[in-house]
Amino acid sequence: MPTECYDIGDLRRLTAAFTVGGAPADPDAGTVMFTMLEPDGVKTVYTHPANAQIVKDGLGNYHVDWIVAKPGRHAYRWTGAGAAHAAEPGDFYARRKETG
Repeated sequence: MPTECYDIGDLRRLTAAFTVGGAPADPDAGTVMFTMLEPDGVKTVYTHPANAQIVKDGLGNYHVDWIVAKPGRHAYRWTGAGAAHAAEPGDFYARRKETG
């Protein structure tokens, strides 16, 4: 599957769905983590519930709204622990803004 490409300034909703035996389930308290590695090597880490950037949408479902600010490859990873232990990576590219 090709990696998606976005423009600088786009808002990406990055989601995670945690399950146990196919049913939605929350990871242990405080163990939902979102990590973003931007093209320039800057790493951002959010944990739920400590960081409001991670929004819980329902049982086992979470999202982060990420505003694309840098051109190049963005790599992210969701992780959870406990019964709903999981790690889900993803990535996308951002184009340089064209002038003219």
